[in-house]
Amino acid sequence: MKQVNRLTIIISILLLIPLLVFAQERILTPEDIVQIRNVHSAQIAPDGNKIAFVAQRHRTAEDGPGSPFNDIWMLDKRDGEPKRFTWSARNDFSPAWSPGGKWLAFLSNRDGTTQVYRIPVDGGEAHRVTNAPAGVRSFRWSPDGKQIAFVSQDPVPEEIQREHKAGRDWKVVDQQHRTIRLHAIELATEESREVVRNDISVWNYSWSPDGRQIALIGTRTPTIDASYYGDLYLVDAQGGDATLFVELPGKTGPVSFSPDGRHIAIKNARGDGREPIDGGIFLVTKEAPEWSSIIEDFPGTVTSFGWVNNNELWFTTQQDTRTTLNNIDIRNTRVTPIIDHRGILSGISLAADGRQFAATGNTPDHPNELWSGSLRDRSVERLTLFNDHITDIDFGEVSEVSWTRPDGFVIQGVLIKPVDYQEGVRYPTVLQIHGGPEAAYLQSWHGSWSLWGQMLAGRGYAVLLPNYRGSTSRGYDFIEANMGDMMGEEWNDIVAGADYLIERGIADEDRLGIGGWSYGGYTSAWAAATAADRFKAAIMGAGISNWISFGGMTDIPDEMAIAHWDGYTWDYMDLHWERSPLKHIDGNDAPTLILFGERDDRVPPGQGWELYRALQHFEVDTEFVLYPRAGHGISEREHQIDLLNRVVDWFDRYMK
Repeated sequence: MKQVNRLTIIISILLLIPLLVFAQERILTPEDIVQIRNVHSAQIAPDGNKIAFVAQRHRTAEDGPGSPFNDIWMLDKRDGEPKRFTWSARNDFSPAWSPGGKWLAFLSNRDGTTQVYRIPVDGGEAHRVTNAPAGVRSFRWSPDGKQIAFVSQDPVPEEIQREHKAGRDWKVVDQQHRTIRLHAIELATEESREVVRNDISVWNYSWSPDGRQIALIGTRTPTIDASYYGDLYLVDAQGGDATLFVELPGKTGPVSFSPDGRHIAIKNARGDGREPIDGGIFLVTKEAPEWSSIIEDFPGTVTSFGWVNNNELWFTTQQDTRTTLNNIDIRNTRVTPIIDHRGILSGISLAADGRQFAATGNTPDHPNELWSGSLRDRSVERLTLFNDHITDIDFGEVSEVSWTRPDGFVIQGVLIKPVDYQEGVRYPTVLQIHGGPEAAYLQSWHGSWSLWGQMLAGRGYAVLLPNYRGSTSRGYDFIEANMGDMMGEEWNDIVAGADYLIERGIADEDRLGIGGWSYGGYTSAWAAATAADRFKAAIMGAGISNWISFGGMTDIPDEMAIAHWDGYTWDYMDLHWERSPLKHIDGNDAPTLILFGERDDRVPPGQGWELYRALQHFEVDTEFVLYPRAGHGISEREHQIDLLNRVVDWFDRYMK
């Protein structure tokens, strides 16, 4: 009897072992990723008690294909319970408190076109404020709360609409621009007026504290390419021609009046204006049309800023592989660190007391949620948990790594170890390359349609995310270090990262893969064409295969030439062709999966077709997938699931 009981116990234990192992190895799947509800656009009330924010809502089968919807939520810090605040079948987003805190305005396309709505915070129905024929792109409350400024593109003229209905709907390139114009509406009368009456397209703007003027970043044309390189204009808030105040160097971002109206702060490129990103802060004195950089030689890249008081600004940065929140005194340009966050902290919104703030943020083991903190206490904490479906998942360890190149450059990156990592075991390793190239990987959440790190780590891969020269987060000299040298030393930085992991005993040199999106897709195509002896599989997502044809296809030819190549295609035709993956395809190439959005204007699908046809000709294993309705990003649920499964299957097929 004892032997039978003992045998029963042994059998029971053996049967439980697979269940215990399975419970301990819950890994991130494509289905988990597409269920993530992204939280963004946090806005704290002036009194600091309530926070409005946006949370995604996934489509149902009845909704049909498309991007997730957005809803506005409210959290009262006194009870800590988030509650859905707006209710529509479509999208409510971009919440903004009125100066007194009694109203919340937001954008919504609930009636077809995107318009401004406002709703009393203590309850009631949302009321539509604007009736812009072409919809509203953004809006700002006036300092007294009596007006709202908003930006809308000029509508298609009626005579053109009639022509289109008659079938005469041809497009003449660069001759049918519609200005993106600044308007304002008086809330008491609901009368709208054009604020900028000359043909200046408005991208960013700020009311003066007295409400009499608006500072704006404007361009002469409304193209995507032009939007990167605006100048500072001033306009009478009652309406008139915008007048040029300061010509700004390089890429230009948001603009903001100081509380006393004496200064205008602008996020802008530093140095000689060629810097590929608006990574610094400039200050303009209202009395004089002169600008000066107030952050020199800072070892990071500014991502956002705002005024604390008349003499101080807060600003967030990418710094190495972390996010930092800092304070700068404009009188002496002294920077004071406030918070060093392992993850991404973004969208800072400051209460009227200049202390409390709201933000959205993520960490290596959790995607974006709502956060709150204090500048004075130098503290920050997470307030919501919209994604509890991933709390039982085992994630790979995330850490910063670095290696030194022969020319002295120290290259940093993020390493994600396999979930079951064991010291001394070599693993198949994927290098995922970021886009831009003006971007950087941080020690943050890596689980989305374009961030494959944790998904691959759960399947036994080590994942290296290198921040090669030309990346942000390391200061001015580093980000310009690849100027005119696409896939030159930056490629050697990436290969050296693979060698570093091999030397550490982590990567298996016979099982290396590479993949990425946009510029990362270009890098992966380059690896497939030039380094098939090193990389066994490549995934080219929306990447460049031919720089010469790309220069005539993309919607950002000027940005690419000014900020990266230091010249146009026809200035350096031989170099552009030399650095094109297509030139180097000879049949000895790595198996390559090619992924594109069918409506991508940034990197048009023709780049994928050129690579695919060449690889087919040389009988290299390749697949080419086009996602309908998608642009440069992939937003539909079913498309994302398909993409993520293809990524895993491709690497498994050739690396395991």
